[in-house]
Amino acid sequence: MELNSQVAHYVVRFHGHLMTEVERKAQRHLFATMKATKGDSDEPAQREAQTSKTLSRMLCDEPKVLLLATFRRKNEAWEARNQRHRS
Repeated sequence: MELNSQVAHYVVRFHGHLMTEVERKAQRHLFATMKATKGDSDEPAQREAQTSKTLSRMLCDEPKVLLLATFRRKNEAWEARNQRHRS
């Protein structure tokens, strides 16, 4: 089975208990960022999310979490670019 965004979404949604603590924190960090910025999750959006009173509590400043969040963002960009070339 090929790992694509649909499979990844299914795994995270229904088997989130299998994530490590760092993965859970990164997911929470990205969800809060996307909520605060209405869908953006890049580095400027993460800085903007820190200004939100309620959502800033969900953000994390641990290096491993931020590295994983950045990797996820770069991977999404690569996947989107790859799908455009397939079409």
